[in-house]
Amino acid sequence: MIAAVEYAALGVSGEENVFNLDVGRRMLAVDNCTQAADALAAMHSEMFERIAHLALALIGAASSDPELDRYLSDTLASVNLQIRRILDVYRGRGWLRVDVPFDELVETTVVLASVETYLQITHRDGWSVAAYRTWLRRMLAEAVFLPPQAN
Repeated sequence: MIAAVEYAALGVSGEENVFNLDVGRRMLAVDNCTQAADALAAMHSEMFERIAHLALALIGAASSDPELDRYLSDTLASVNLQIRRILDVYRGRGWLRVDVPFDELVETTVVLASVETYLQITHRDGWSVAAYRTWLRRMLAEAVFLPPQAN
């Protein structure tokens, strides 16, 4: 199950740095904060569309299997680190809000762009993936990135 989740999410298993993957290189290739919010929303919505059912199974199984629970914890920590890496690049480009501490911007992104949030909105609340993606893009633009005219 572990390798299946990783392969479905990223097309590889065991990679530790998002920038070594096509998806990470796309995050680096954006030219402004509007494109960055678009790219993050697209990356997460496309990935979650592929792994949502596997994620549900993993989350459920982790509650009764210590090995899967450790894997889930490690995976979530890795996802947080990858988001931090991406946002650190965007911070260096001057695209992130400066009135909120960087760690809070990371945590905000982690919560907004989590598989649990995706599942709540699409699986439980019945939104389409397109509606989730639009919502996520707007939330990132408002909560994490500077307004377009400010950068």
